[in-house]
Amino acid sequence: MGKRPIVSTLRSMKIDEEVIFGIHQRISLMGTIANRLDVERASGMSWKCKTDREAGIVTVKRVS
Repeated sequence: MGKRPIVSTLRSMKIDEEVIFGIHQRISLMGTIANRLDVERASGMSWKCKTDREAGIVTVKRVS
């Protein structure tokens, strides 16, 4: 799985939409959600991440 842009992907997600990233982007995903998207989180946007190490993927779901 190739690299996917993180910030623009997260910002453009609709509520209940899921996007799959490669597990190699996991640390960047977590850091981006926690530290770089303050304005988005303050306006009510939130995401949940689920890691599947066996499949080598991280599924991100926008929950609000």
